[in-house]
This record gives sequence, C-alpha cells and structure tokens, in this order.
Amino acid sequence: MSRIPVNLRGPIETVQVSLTGTQRLSAIYHRNVAQRLVRALPLAEGESCQLECLMARARSVQWLSPEAVHRLYQLPRYPLHADDQPWLSEVLYQAALATPSATPYTGPKASWIVNALRELIEPSANEYPVVIDLPRRLRVSLEIARRAFSLAWPEAWAEHNLLVKYLVFIDAQPMRSATHQTTFGAVYLEANAAEDPLNLFLDLVHETGHHALALRDQFAGFLKNPDALSEHPLRPGARPLRGVLHAAFVLWRMAEALRRYDQVAPRGGPLDGHPWQTQHAELAEQLLAVLQRLDADAQWTDSGLALRRSLTENCQKIRSQVAS
Repeated sequence: MSRIPVNLRGPIETVQVSLTGTQRLSAIYHRNVAQRLVRALPLAEGESCQLECLMARARSVQWLSPEAVHRLYQLPRYPLHADDQPWLSEVLYQAALATPSATPYTGPKASWIVNALRELIEPSANEYPVVIDLPRRLRVSLEIARRAFSLAWPEAWAEHNLLVKYLVFIDAQPMRSATHQTTFGAVYLEANAAEDPLNLFLDLVHETGHHALALRDQFAGFLKNPDALSEHPLRPGARPLRGVLHAAFVLWRMAEALRRYDQVAPRGGPLDGHPWQTQHAELAEQLLAVLQRLDADAQWTDSGLALRRSLTENCQKIRSQVAS
C-alpha cells in the first residue's frame, strides 16, 4: 500500500488530527489486511461461494482486531489452513459491528501479545507479564488520564478510540509504553508508570501518535533514507531515521496536548497537582532537538517535506506558549 488515495493527501501530510481522514485511511488499511487474509485461506474445489462471501465481508470492514493484523504478519511462517475458516469468518463478522473504543485487555493469554512482547522487552522469567486484574490505583489513574485527554483534545481522543482497541498493561520495567506494527491496534503500557495520571495521559497521546503516523506510512513514504542510522538525541546509540521521525511526530502531539490542556483547564482540571507545565517545557526542548537531528540527516520525499512544513507551522504555538 503506497499510493495516496484521492482527497487524502492533506490528512496524510499533516501532524494535526483529521478524524474523517483517519477513518478513511483506517478502513482502507484494515480492508487490505482482511482481503489478504481471505486470499491466503486455502479452500477446496466447490467452495468458491464461501470465498466470495468472505471477500465481500473483507471489503466492508471498518476495523480489525490486533490479533487479525498479527495473523497477517505470521503468514510467511505459519500459513492459514482450511480449518482456519471459522476463525476468519468470526473475525470478519466482529469487524462488521461497531468499532469498539480502547479498553484494557483482560482476555486469556494470547500468542499475538506474547510475540509482540518478545520484541519489545528484554527476556525475563515472566514470559507473560500482562496485568489482567488492574489494581485500584491504576484504574483511578486511567479514569483521570482519559478525562484529561478527552477534555484537552476531543479530536485526538476520538482518534485514539478509533485506532486503539486494547490497552495492554504489563509489569515489565523499564519499558514505559510501546506500539508494535504487527499488532496494530494494541498499546503496551507499563503498569507501575501508568499509576501516575500525567504519565498515562501522555503515554496515551504518545502511542496514539505512533498509530497515526504508522497508518500514514502505509500510504506515503516520508523519508528517502528511513533505514539510515542517526544519533537519536533522546536515546543512547544510533537509531534508524524512521524512528527519529516518529519521535518528532509524537513529541509534537504530546506538547500540543498539554498546550491545549492549559487552554481549557489551567486550574481545577483532572491533572491538578501534577507537574504538567514543567513537562510541557521539557517536551518542547526535546522536540527542537529531534527536529534539528532530522534536518541534519533526513532526505525527504515530497510527502515528507509537506509533513516537515506541518511540523514547523504547528510548533510555533508551542514555542510561543513556552516562551510566555
């Protein structure tokens, strides 16, 4: 998927939230995944009608579960078999229902989570550190963070609930939060850090930003040299430039969320008592450092130049507010 759909260049080439654009991009992406799964299903002769029915469903889905997205990435090693048809049929049936909002994962042990965590965290004695029964302090923190998110930036909050299906809380320090492309729709959050409402608020904004840029990247490459290594200003060692671009995108999203929060709830809001003003200034400084690194090393495509201009234009409000 590399061609930008008609009338969607604007939503792709901006750091801002375009909910209508995101809805269309998400539907196109998930329909593509669904159709590829259907094509990978081996059916015997005389079952073409069943295949046509499945394909018709695949063309109309609005979303897919992280499990289904992960299954696509598993195909090279683990092909689908004919007896996977009931599973795929149920996946497509569920995807025809209303898009669910982001919710903590409380289901059984899942292979898609296990596989993602193997790449996201260091191996440990606890192969499956998923927290199913959320402690009270974490539940309260989640409620406060959600309230702050929806109050500060309603459009981004709606985008969060469109793109993210599961909040997977894990007991696995030092990781704080993560997104993995192979389980698009799932956000992984370190449970202890998430007990702080400001941390959790920023992590929800952060990981929704990663989802939003990953979705855009399915349609438009922003860098000519995405795999080139660059010194990451916020992390030790060299990182691929695609990761530096992601850092710039999500840092702007977090700083913008706090700027908007300051406008609607400078006092008496859900984050009272938390140092969000200090955090805002730190995010603005980090964003400037990441942009300088990008400008030194990145080779931009046309879409990338448009996205970089959008970053420049939208950073002005943040810098002005920090300066004041």
